[in-house]
Order: sequence, then C-alpha cells, then structure tokens
Amino acid sequence: MEVEQAVPRKGLRYWVKTGVGLIVATGVGALVGTAIKSNHPENMKLVTKFCVGAAGLVLTGIASTKAEQYVDDKVDMVFDTAEQIYEEVQNTLNVPIEGEVVEEGA
Repeated sequence: MEVEQAVPRKGLRYWVKTGVGLIVATGVGALVGTAIKSNHPENMKLVTKFCVGAAGLVLTGIASTKAEQYVDDKVDMVFDTAEQIYEEVQNTLNVPIEGEVVEEGA
C-alpha cells in the first residue's frame, strides 16, 4: 500500500529563496531596528517612546519585506538565466533535454 505525500516536494529554487531571503530580511530588520534605537533621545515621554517603538516595528517590517522581495526577484532571475543557458547548451549539442522523447532516425 502506497501512501501519498501530504506535502509537495520543494525544489532547489524554493530552498535558495527561503534561505537567502531569511538571512537578508533578518539582517535588514536588525539594521533598521538598531538605527531607530540609536537615533532617539533618552528623555522622551512614555507615550512618545511607545509611538517611536511602534513606528520602528512598522519600518522594520516594511524594509524586511522589500528586501525579501528583492532577493526573490534576483534568485528567480539567476535560476531563469541558468535554465536558459542549460537549454541553449543542450540544443547546441543536440542532446535531448530531460524528459524529451527522441525518435530514431530523425
């Protein structure tokens, strides 16, 4: 009896995007958070500190999301280019691409 996989297999592109995106988003979030913390005076009132903290969280989230989107786009570009090069090399060498059926005598 064969059991179906509940979770689909993820490809290399998915794992590269996830790993690099996580690293970049975390780094950008840390940089923005540190910049915000180091640039406000200590003698602020409690309400102002709360507002600055909330705005800092929002800015950190925005910057992290944009950085992750940028990384996703660049990883897609690299993988798409690599696939195009692979196909061009296969076509130039007249080697069948994986999964392609070649008829005898053609």
